[in-house]
Amino acid sequence: MEDVKEELEQSDAQFYQLLMELEQSHAQLSQMQTEFEESELLRKQMQVELEQMKSHLEHTQRELAQTKSALHQTQGELDRYRYREAIASQNISQREKEYKHLVWDAWYAYRNGDINQMVNCLQKSLKFTSLSRTKTVSNWVKSWSEFSSEKGERFKFRHLNSYQEWQQLLRRMTVVKSSSVKK
Repeated sequence: MEDVKEELEQSDAQFYQLLMELEQSHAQLSQMQTEFEESELLRKQMQVELEQMKSHLEHTQRELAQTKSALHQTQGELDRYRYREAIASQNISQREKEYKHLVWDAWYAYRNGDINQMVNCLQKSLKFTSLSRTKTVSNWVKSWSEFSSEKGERFKFRHLNSYQEWQQLLRRMTVVKSSSVKK
């Protein structure tokens, strides 16, 4: 009986030990649950902050693009003003000055991808030149090469030839010249 009592006391001691370990594990589990919930809350807060930062960054990028566009436009206006100022000081006729202005404006439009404006300026320039049509086109290309070079760029005539509007302009110039020769 003494053995049974001793075994029973030993079982009770083991039971209490297991019970204490279980309570300790339960306390650790509760602490881990609390830490997990805090981490999850922190993760959600960080996600919100990240979305706000992303939105702010996108807004800043849009503003930067607008500023860059405005700066580009202002630089173009400044370049145009400087070119016109340089032409004004030359001892040439008003017609020739107007021709040069239109050729520069056409180059600037071409450079900025506004092909319709380019063609419009070149057509207008024809009214102010006494050069033959062939020499006029040659002068356009030479002038544009010079303008591009001044900007540290290389004018690519082949790229210009790829535009249908440019080709149509050249055809119209040929037709106009042919019609005037027949008269």
